[in-house]
Amino acid sequence: MSTFYIMLLSSIALIAGLILLVMSSDKFIEHSALVAEKLNVSPMVIGITLVALGTSAPEMVVSAIAAFDQAPEIAVGNVIGSNIANIALVFGITLLFSSVPIAKCLTTKEVPLVLAITFLAGYLLYDQALSVLDGILLILAFIIILSILLKGSKDLESELKDELPEDDGSPVVKSLIIALIGLAVLIGSSKLLVWGAINIATALGVSETHHWVIYCSHWHQFARISRIGKQCEKRSP
Repeated sequence: MSTFYIMLLSSIALIAGLILLVMSSDKFIEHSALVAEKLNVSPMVIGITLVALGTSAPEMVVSAIAAFDQAPEIAVGNVIGSNIANIALVFGITLLFSSVPIAKCLTTKEVPLVLAITFLAGYLLYDQALSVLDGILLILAFIIILSILLKGSKDLESELKDELPEDDGSPVVKSLIIALIGLAVLIGSSKLLVWGAINIATALGVSETHHWVIYCSHWHQFARISRIGKQCEKRSP
């Protein structure tokens, strides 16, 4: 097969995978939260596990799929590209439409924690190798940071409850089936993304890490911009 057709198919796979990834992750998070609500799970638990952590589901699944497919460069590029885009692209576009008042605690607690985990990740990457021990250290750091944030938050449960989807009155089985379908499509679209990224990087003769950083910085984060828009609509009077 010629390079042109490989690039064409890989580009289609990349775009289709992105669209399916965004749609399936939203459905998976929404209906998983609905299932938990119908089963009377605490809003605190749902908010932390599904709403807060679930927004990173696309990145986590793509990185995991890339690692299983022996493409660790994509997993690293996905993390780096996502963080670049979260700060520069998502934050920048959001500020174009609305100013954001900054609470004092953000600059005294949240920002230092972001800088701390960023420096830790940079230090672990400095030796140009990542191990299982590095992964354990990062997970422990995440748990510590999450504990600090939860401990210092006031009215956290009510805030998380506001983020949960409204009960649509449908049976729990229906929400469960939609959530499982969303999860299946999420995994499948991630495989599609990784396949397309590997082929394009190979055809262009560039590093998979470099390609994935560029891809994430330009396209992958529009899902987050969409979620921010939905949250603003939900909170507007």
